Amino acid sequence: MIGEKISCQVIFTMDCERAHANKQFYPPGPHTWEESEENIEAFSRVLAEEGFHATFFAVPEAAEAHSELFNQLAKSGHEIGLHLHPRSFGFGVNEFLGNLPVEIQNHLLASAKQRFENSLGFSPVSFRGGYFSASQNTFSILSQLGFSFTSTTVPRRNNSSSGANWPDWRCLPYKNSGLWEIPVSSHPWKNLPDPAFELRELFRKTFSRRNYTRNQFGKSAISHAISLAAMGLNRNSSKINGERESVSPQYLQIEHRDLFILKNITSEHIKHWRRLKLTHSILVCTTHNDVPFSDSRGRHIKILKKYCQYLHSLSDLIINSATIKSLPLELFGSKAVSTL
Repeated sequence: MIGEKISCQVIFTMDCERAHANKQFYPPGPHTWEESEENIEAFSRVLAEEGFHATFFAVPEAAEAHSELFNQLAKSGHEIGLHLHPRSFGFGVNEFLGNLPVEIQNHLLASAKQRFENSLGFSPVSFRGGYFSASQNTFSILSQLGFSFTSTTVPRRNNSSSGANWPDWRCLPYKNSGLWEIPVSSHPWKNLPDPAFELRELFRKTFSRRNYTRNQFGKSAISHAISLAAMGLNRNSSKINGERESVSPQYLQIEHRDLFILKNITSEHIKHWRRLKLTHSILVCTTHNDVPFSDSRGRHIKILKKYCQYLHSLSDLIINSATIKSLPLELFGSKAVSTL
C-alpha cells in the first residue's frame, strides 16, 4: 500500500440561496439575482478551466430565477440538486428543517421539489438541507419522494439548536434510509481549533479594519493584533474542554477558509485514507452563490483556482471530477457503508 496512489473523486458544490436586499435576512444570500448569476457563472467557469464539474444545490426560488442558466449547466455536465431553508421558503417556518415534525417536513420537501420541477423541467435526485440540518425523518421522506442522494452532513458538527447533529467522523459515502449520503469533507480531529489559522485571520482582520498601510505597520498595530489573537484562542480553548455544546469543525468551504486551511484538511484526509488502506476516496467542498467569484481579482476566486491547482499537484492522488449523482459508488465497495 505504501506509495500506491489513491483515486480521489473531487466534488465541488455550491448552495444557491434566495436573493434579497436585506442584509439581516436569513439565510444570507446575494443581494440581487444578477449578482447570483454572475457568481454562479464565474464559479462554473473556473472549475471548467481546472477540469472539474459541480453540484449546485438550488432553493426553489433560485431554480425559478436561474432556470435557463441551470439547464445550460446541467447540459454541460454539472448537476442541479435541491436545497431548502424552511425559514425562507414560501411563507416561512421559523425553524430548521431537522427540528420540524415529520408532517411539516413532508409538506415543505414535497412543495419545494414540485416548484423545482416546474421551473427546470426535471426532477432533482440530490438534496442538501439548509445549515446542514436534517433528522432521520428527513432521509425517510426524501427517499419516499424519489431522491437518491443527499450531501447534508458535516461530520463532527453538533448543533442541536439547528438540527445539525453529526457526531461521527466519516470520509466515505454511506447508506441512510435507502439514500446515499455524501458527507462534506471536515477535519478529522474532533473539536480541535487551528491556532495558526486563528492567528493569521485575526492579524488580517485587525489590519484590514484599521486600514493600516505599510508605513503605519508599527508596534502598536502588532500588539493589538496579538491581543485579539490571544482572545480568539482562549475562546476556542473552551471547545477543547467541552464547555460549549455547539461544535462546528473546520471543513472544505471556500468563503470561510484560506488556502492554508483547505490544504490542511485535505492532507489530514489523505493521512486517514492511508491509515484505513483505502484505494478510493472522496473530497467534498462547499461554497455559496453570494460569494463574489465574479470579482476576477478577488480573494475567493484566487483561493478556488489555487486549491484546484493544489489538488492536481498531489502526486499521491489520482484526481477525478464528479458530481453528487455521478459519484461511482461501486468503487467503494463494503468500505462505503462502514462507520469510520
